[in-house]
Amino acid sequence: MEMKSILIVDDEREILEVSKNVLEKEGFKVDTESNAQNVISYNQKYDIYILDLSIPKIDVLELAEKIRESNPTSAIIIMTEYPSLDSAVRAIKVSVFDYLIKPFTPEYLVSVVKRAREFLDLKEENVLLKTHLERKYEFEDIVFRSEKMKKVVEGIRKVSSTDCDILITGESGVGKELVARTIHRMSNRRDNRFVAINLSAIPETLVESELFGYEKGAFTDARATKIGLIEFANKGTVFLDEITEVSTDIQVKLLRFIQERRIRKVGGNQEISVDVRIICASNKNVEEEIKKGKFREDLYWRINVFRIHIPPLRERKEDIEALAEYFLNKYSEELGKRVSGISPQALESMLSYNWPGNVRELQNAIKRAIILSESDFIKLEDLPEQLITIKEESQKIKSKFFEMRNRFLEDFERNYIISLYKEKNGDVKKMIEESGIPRSTLYRMIKKYVKAK
Repeated sequence: MEMKSILIVDDEREILEVSKNVLEKEGFKVDTESNAQNVISYNQKYDIYILDLSIPKIDVLELAEKIRESNPTSAIIIMTEYPSLDSAVRAIKVSVFDYLIKPFTPEYLVSVVKRAREFLDLKEENVLLKTHLERKYEFEDIVFRSEKMKKVVEGIRKVSSTDCDILITGESGVGKELVARTIHRMSNRRDNRFVAINLSAIPETLVESELFGYEKGAFTDARATKIGLIEFANKGTVFLDEITEVSTDIQVKLLRFIQERRIRKVGGNQEISVDVRIICASNKNVEEEIKKGKFREDLYWRINVFRIHIPPLRERKEDIEALAEYFLNKYSEELGKRVSGISPQALESMLSYNWPGNVRELQNAIKRAIILSESDFIKLEDLPEQLITIKEESQKIKSKFFEMRNRFLEDFERNYIISLYKEKNGDVKKMIEESGIPRSTLYRMIKKYVKAK
């Protein structure tokens, strides 16, 4: 257990000396101060402060409040000869840990300070536990085994602690919003809102008012002032999904907002400052959209401070089995079914399939299979039709391969035995010496390829 430091503040030197000696014998590191005014300028911070309430020329509870502001993790104990309701109420407001009523015995002093130490130790343990749990569950929803996704996760870890804007790219269904939510959860903004906005799902005429809000009377149906989604996310994170789908007019307004972090409601004149982190996403090649004139290059450079590209599932097939197991466990519990595994044939089909819908398609396939399954594992027939078809086509290719291989081997054997038989004039002993083929096998081959002619 770490040694706790204590500062005792009292204008009675005898109290300071006795208390210091008693507490140092119990293993505490103790400093004393008879002038409370000096404490305000102390650079050193202590774990426990013991303050005498009746020190003249200073409001000790104001001093306690300043200590609490500069050192919020400390424990403050108040000493007094004359406790009052007023001082008790004020002490509660600054979270005073306990009272020591003078005169007190050395044993009572030690017991109060030890309780303060236990309180601080418990707080430290809670902080460590919370930190451990936060780290444990940082990537609980991002399931992967591939090196490509490992690089994505490394990028998330590096950028989350910063406040820079991010562009996430990747095909539909790869998990762009999941990555954005993970970044928010790991950032300093985690206790504030994460607002996801799918720009492609909002009618073009409503995009501006949804993003920036509107004033009463701005248009026919504007019967009251409404805050926009960006303002709603103040102090948090805004996720602008499918950023390449908005018109160039909206792109101009987004550019201005991202540059200045200020918005103006539709129909309003006043600008409002908004403190948000911006994470944008697109399932298109943004550079190609710029070449086509559909996306502003200056906006691209604003949102592309840090780029995270999520590869499609077909390029990281090592993740398929891990993802399938994750969804199997999740939906088996959710749907109340005891489905604990995937048959080899079903898994082989999953690994052969290209998953054009990416992780979202795999997720839906597993959920559907659990619903259909009548056993404790997912079978091939529980999978969607396109996966069964791919398995059948794979089997046909394999069958054709083995058929061709067997035919080639048979032709080779025939030609070899006939040629060897003629060369050795049917002398089996010489044929064995030349070929190394066992006698019984050679007789069978001669019967099959020579005698049958």
